[in-house]
Formats: sequence, structure tokens, C-alpha cells
Amino acid sequence: MSFAIAYREPYVKGLNLEAVDLVYTLSVTEANYKISQVELKQQIESLSDELKKISEVQQCPLELDLYVRKLLNAKLKITVVSNILQTAQERLNKVHQMIARESARRKTLLEPSPSCSPLEVSHTSIQ
Repeated sequence: MSFAIAYREPYVKGLNLEAVDLVYTLSVTEANYKISQVELKQQIESLSDELKKISEVQQCPLELDLYVRKLLNAKLKITVVSNILQTAQERLNKVHQMIARESARRKTLLEPSPSCSPLEVSHTSIQ
């Protein structure tokens, strides 16, 4: 193994660990965000239903339909953000898989094969 390769190997491993840590952190954050979105969506639906019931029971001068529409628009925006986050998470998972494959490939390239030792190579070249 050459000096440059031996010198570079710890940095490659360090970068791989950083990437794995980053993907894990983002996965946890994304999962927590999804849970929050589901809870918020349920609260918006509940509030929307309550506003509709209040509007039906009381013939009040307030226009609650406007607020119901605003809640539905907020729900739609939450769904859009959720889809964006899901796509980003899928991309991060692909990047993580590519990093793992590349580091495994480099590891096999850096390690000498057990079938051929340095002594055997020098003896065969002498003959």
C-alpha cells in the first residue's frame, strides 16, 4: 500500500462516518417532522369540522367558510411540504447507499488480496 493511499484512508473513513451521521440525523428529524405534520393535519381537520358545525348550528353573521378555506389551504401546503421532505429523504438514502458502495469498493481496492503475498511476487519475478 502506498503512502498516499495509507494517508488518505483515514480521511475517507472519516467522511463516510460523517455522511452516515448526517443521513441518520436527517432521517430522525424528518420522521419527527412527519409526526408533527400528521398531528397538525388532524387538528386542522378537527377544527374545520368544528367550525362547520358551529356555522350550521348558529346562524351567526360571521363568515366561517373563509376560515374553513384557509384551514384547508394550510392542510394542502402541509401535504406539499411532506411530499418534498419525503423526496429529499429518498435522495438522501440513495446518497447514503452510494457512499456505502463506494467506500466498500475502495476498501477492497486498498486491501491486498490474500491469494498473492509480496514474497510470492518477488520470487516469481526472480525466476
